[in-house]
Amino acid sequence: MADFVLNVEVFEKRMGRVLESWSKDNTNEGLWNGADVLVLAAGKSTAASAASKPVTMQTWLFDVELPDCVILATSAKELTVCSSQKKVDILRQLARDGSPFTFDFLVRNKADGNAANWSAMLAKIANSRQGSRLGICGGEKAETLLTGKFAKSFFAAIRGAGVPLVAIDTALSAELVTKDEVETANIRKAAELAAAVVNSVTVKRIEVVLDKGTAVTHAQLSTEAANAFTSPSAAGLTGFDDELADMSYTPMIQSGADVRAGALVAPSGAPLAKRGVFLVSMGGRYNLYNANVARSVLVNATDKVDASFAILRAAHQFCISAATPGKTFAALYEETLAFVEAKEEGLGRKLAANFGSSIGIELVEPDYVLGPSCTARIRAGMVLNISLAFRKLSDKKSKRAEMRKFELALADTVLVAPDGPVNLTAAVPYEIVYVLDDTAETEAARAARLAEAKAALDAQAVLDERLRKRGSAQTETSAADEQRIRDHQSELAQKTLEEAIARHSGEAAARASSTSSAIAKINSYPTPAAFPRAARPDAIFVDISAETVFLPIYGHAVPFHVSTIKSASKSDEGEYVYVRFNFVTPTASGKKRAFEDPHSMFVREVSFRVPMTHARNLNTSLRHVQELRKRIAAREKDRRERADLVDQERLRLLKGPIPRLSSVEIRPRLAGRKEIGVLEAHANGLRFTSRTGARVDIIYANIRHAFFQPSKSELIVLIHFHLHNPIMVGKKKTKDVQFLQMAYNVERNLSGRNARSAFDIDELEDEQRERRERAKKNANFKKFAEAVEAVVETNKPDLDLQFDVPYRDLGFHGVPERSTVFLQPTVNCLVHLVETPFVVITIDDIEIVHFERVRFSLRNFDMVIVWKDYSKAPLHINSIESKYLDAIKEWLDGNNVKFYEGQANLNWTAVMKHITDDVPGFFTDGGWSFLEDDDEEEEEVIADSDESEFEPSGDDDDDDDEFEFESGEGTESSYSAISNPDDELSEEGLDDEALEREARREDMKRSRRERDDVLGSSRPSKRSKHR
Repeated sequence: MADFVLNVEVFEKRMGRVLESWSKDNTNEGLWNGADVLVLAAGKSTAASAASKPVTMQTWLFDVELPDCVILATSAKELTVCSSQKKVDILRQLARDGSPFTFDFLVRNKADGNAANWSAMLAKIANSRQGSRLGICGGEKAETLLTGKFAKSFFAAIRGAGVPLVAIDTALSAELVTKDEVETANIRKAAELAAAVVNSVTVKRIEVVLDKGTAVTHAQLSTEAANAFTSPSAAGLTGFDDELADMSYTPMIQSGADVRAGALVAPSGAPLAKRGVFLVSMGGRYNLYNANVARSVLVNATDKVDASFAILRAAHQFCISAATPGKTFAALYEETLAFVEAKEEGLGRKLAANFGSSIGIELVEPDYVLGPSCTARIRAGMVLNISLAFRKLSDKKSKRAEMRKFELALADTVLVAPDGPVNLTAAVPYEIVYVLDDTAETEAARAARLAEAKAALDAQAVLDERLRKRGSAQTETSAADEQRIRDHQSELAQKTLEEAIARHSGEAAARASSTSSAIAKINSYPTPAAFPRAARPDAIFVDISAETVFLPIYGHAVPFHVSTIKSASKSDEGEYVYVRFNFVTPTASGKKRAFEDPHSMFVREVSFRVPMTHARNLNTSLRHVQELRKRIAAREKDRRERADLVDQERLRLLKGPIPRLSSVEIRPRLAGRKEIGVLEAHANGLRFTSRTGARVDIIYANIRHAFFQPSKSELIVLIHFHLHNPIMVGKKKTKDVQFLQMAYNVERNLSGRNARSAFDIDELEDEQRERRERAKKNANFKKFAEAVEAVVETNKPDLDLQFDVPYRDLGFHGVPERSTVFLQPTVNCLVHLVETPFVVITIDDIEIVHFERVRFSLRNFDMVIVWKDYSKAPLHINSIESKYLDAIKEWLDGNNVKFYEGQANLNWTAVMKHITDDVPGFFTDGGWSFLEDDDEEEEEVIADSDESEFEPSGDDDDDDDEFEFESGEGTESSYSAISNPDDELSEEGLDDEALEREARREDMKRSRRERDDVLGSSRPSKRSKHR
């Protein structure tokens, strides 16, 4: 690091621009907000800080990131630097003879906690202009944006001196947005790199996949592109330095039903579609500068898709040509929007919210966005990422499902030159169009495909046997991915805390009041004259019609409504019978209740002693009391269940052809019995009509999630709706309604021939029939789901109802209730839909997830889901196999869910009670940070004992003395040194040889099943009639 050479001329030129702009702006209303002194402060290096404005400025000025460094600039062009010894040595290169600046270098001092350094800086602040305002990135929020002890001590000194902070981010962005020759050259190189990867790697790979009909996932395509970005020479791309080349973000390739134009989404594990619109988006980075390009690949596109793409391309070209100096960003946005509306009325509403932004060191420069509210003007030297996208387009006339809904996108990196805009990514063609033959394959081609599939499966079976001991099919996350997840989780911790504080502020009182249930004022009789004549002052009498008990008290028949009676009991002792009535009172134990006047006098208990000779009717009276209490309890339960029911709008029947799904079963069952009927899609909702005439209506606006789960290894194919508000299905209140069919008829062989030969004619025919039935019913349900989406698109365009299909490859087994079930992620949820009780966990409802019993010595762990609504008990999913832990972590991190892990099980009842008792105090104490593994102190001890080199990801004290660009490979080696504990464990009672035989048998069985699934009717698998 000591040999690192700074470009002093570039620094002086750029720093001079900043100070000159600042010196010309002395008003409090200007971009610099009246700052009297400027501070460029950077804290501990993290993944979040890498994209921050201070680090961007360091990269712009020094071409390097300098963690834990404070640079102060005064109006006299004096620069004061405080950092570790090595970083100060590097920056001393700037203090050359003839420099327009004067420098003062302060070395961090652990002995006094940098008190002397901060005192010197405060003196310089006081002598610069008025000395009353300190300009810093983030302004008043700057302290929350920087981490580490060094940054904290600096802000503590500033707070102690009472110096107010003002934000200068916008002013710095104004300097960054105009690029000089060096910056422009780097962006040109980044644009060339992005274009080369798209043309030479991704598009060529897609062509091979389409030509050969092979299966490749989006994640595989993304990984190939990422490798080309990081090692261009290895991918055959010339003219690039591997040390300077990188990607701006994970390359995105999308196809199929989950395409989201203009959005940064993680590549899915689903295979690339065979037809439709593919979206390819790549961000290249060269020498820390970014460029972006995106294209739409059309495969067998319909006329509607072609027409929409023609409009998008014309609008994109118009936007590029209209990006001239002097025009505001908002004006360019409005002109492009008007251009699209002129081409097709109403199409402008389908455009993405903005049309790109300025680009450079930052992928998106937030103060310069091509949107309706940005009044900044385009200047010569700017580089723009012009990105247009059409979202949620539809072609209802298309016969192919993949074309009925589609999205389109185009993006280019454009240099605003004085003589006109220059498209830096024009090397990527706009029209990437393929027309494939959709006719049926020939017999020879089919035979070749089946032979290829069989060979692949046989090879996979051998590979499975060789690699069995290396773990399951779940691939371990690489060290780099784990570091990325850890950094992202650190960001999510603060974000989750801030969102929780905003969400729960002022709700403690509401939660406390909700725990009590009010007792309504009861009037069994309007006046004493209405008392029944049978009520006597010397006997216990029960009036069943009025639900009232008359008790003899001091010669009077006193009425008590049964709802006020907590319990009634009778005991025989010698010649007497003792009867006791306990009443509900404010001091009674159990659930709290709200009374009109809790300070009134209450009867808590009444006891009677009755001679045995006069106790003939006591049993009957007590039985009536118990029956009335049960009746009232049932009525109260029904009232509570219906309390949160919402009146739904009336179903509007659809005119014309009605999408219909026949012979489906509904769950929950009506009246406790199986009901078969017809499910229809109407204008504003669905209607199920059973064969007995019972009806269940589901309004589209009440559907929160819709799922379509085809039958693969299950016996049923289903459509499931998870609702916003519960509805009544029969006499049951539910938020989940499901419609299903058996995928094939389950038969039982009564002939006694249970073990048939693999070549039994009847067995082969049964197997073929089952597969045909399964495929037919899967197709029927999928067709109905697509028809429902089309009806909603036509009649309720404001609703975004789309059917999610669970990702079976990402599924895992767990115990959310009392039995082990197979849980599968979807786009928005984690679900189990095959058996009741259903499990539908919405990601947006989750606040944090805690993994328990995470130890190398255990094969299973537990997962606890804590809801954003603290009144709901956390959900426990127990006994998940440890091999799924990394995959679940990656899925949660990709959905921005904060997770923690620990070795022990927590008492969550006590934890949630502690939280809900004092929610503000819980947030003040750091929120969920108590779940984190607090190993910072241990790291500090290690850092103090060895300060020979600087590591950005280490402890603060470790950052003081050493600074290096390249981190060591200690993390990689430490991960590889940890073996899988499952590898060293064997089943009790089996030796290694027996285990090997058992594993070989299992691999052969799985290979046969997979081969039969691919080969279809050519080689039916052997299956018993007993299922």
